[in-house]
Amino acid sequence: MRNVLEHASPYGASKADAERDVADALMAVITVDSHRLPGSRWPVALEPILGRSPLQRHLFHLDRVGVQRCMVLLGTGEDVRDAEAECARQIATLALRGMTMTCHARDDSPVSSSRDECGHIVIARGSTVCDPRLYDAVVAAGKPRWVADSPQGRGEATRPTAIPVGLARLDVGALSRQAGADQEQVWEALVASVLEPAGRLDVGDLPTYLPSLRRHLRPFWCDVRTTTDQKRAARLILDAAQKGVNDFPARYLHPVPENLLARTLAGTRVTPNQVTILTSILAFTATYLFASHVFGWGLVLALLVDVLDGVDGKLARITLQMSPGGGRLDHTLDVAFEFSWYVALGWGLSVSSGHALAWRLGLWLIGVMIASRALSGVYKLRTGREVHDHRAFDRAFRLVAGRRNIYVMVLVVGLLAGHLWEAFIVVFGWGVVTALVYLMRSVMVLGVRAA
Repeated sequence: MRNVLEHASPYGASKADAERDVADALMAVITVDSHRLPGSRWPVALEPILGRSPLQRHLFHLDRVGVQRCMVLLGTGEDVRDAEAECARQIATLALRGMTMTCHARDDSPVSSSRDECGHIVIARGSTVCDPRLYDAVVAAGKPRWVADSPQGRGEATRPTAIPVGLARLDVGALSRQAGADQEQVWEALVASVLEPAGRLDVGDLPTYLPSLRRHLRPFWCDVRTTTDQKRAARLILDAAQKGVNDFPARYLHPVPENLLARTLAGTRVTPNQVTILTSILAFTATYLFASHVFGWGLVLALLVDVLDGVDGKLARITLQMSPGGGRLDHTLDVAFEFSWYVALGWGLSVSSGHALAWRLGLWLIGVMIASRALSGVYKLRTGREVHDHRAFDRAFRLVAGRRNIYVMVLVVGLLAGHLWEAFIVVFGWGVVTALVYLMRSVMVLGVRAA
């Protein structure tokens, strides 16, 4: 359960703050053409994809990088009348930091009267869904740049393979001279410069590593023109919400049910924090069952909690509901119910099987896990990377490292084999091994850095 603000910026807070300073003087324009999908009431830019429309995603990410004003160009006056109320409704559901937004007809845009030919403006095509890193790159460029995608990269790209993404930073004059034109004509007139390598910002040249998700992922984008494009955009957004380095259950077993639940809940009013609360209620119910030595149903709930544990964070990322408050609530409840499981299991085993050592073993396991978390924290503080995401060995060990998902699987196997007490001993022993491995890796890496 990681619906925290860090996922909003793949580069981290310091870079985002620097880019926001650059962007303070920037204004943005989002062009919304009249193209609609079959049976749709609104232009495709206003149609939801996993709970948020492409327009909402543009506004959220532009606001995140510090753009202060945004104009939405909706085409003709009739388009404005039909869609302005829907735009206002969608904006009201976003937690923006203070960006102001206005809707205009293309023939009545304030840009058309601008005399400032030297200023810059960020322009986005309303029907395009973009990776957050593309907005960061456009703002950080500091000069006119077109975002393009080319399989060969910037150095070898040729005209036929340079595909305009639908996001750019250009002179105000370049846009004001196109005022009153149809949105398709605007982009056709302006994208010519994307074919020139000197003015292009190529997607293939941007960083692929996402520290917050512990994985490499090429920046994605998708221009939605058909229902097939809509489905593809949903897959890209959902894939970009998946963490990379994880334990075996979270990496290979949980993603399918997690994605199904996140996709289903994205179109409802259910919030990530509500999922967090529900997960915690189920988790503490499992604690009660463990303490009452009803181990079978307790482990069934534990397996369900392990799946739900990833849903709230994924739901927050795909529906743009990340918040520091949600992250703190999530982390606090995570630690509380996980530690309560070990004490309750120890107590339940001591009562049901007569092993007086069992409840002490639960307390010792909590101590071992605190030591592992402390080592991980020091490692990240000194290196800027997670202890389980630094080298190939660390990533491989993460698959089986001692943590809740692995412990639950061991306990389930032990229960089915009729040896739950012995499985609990294995869990404690593996926790000790994990802490020792983290200690060894910290000493090795930090020692080399010090030398």
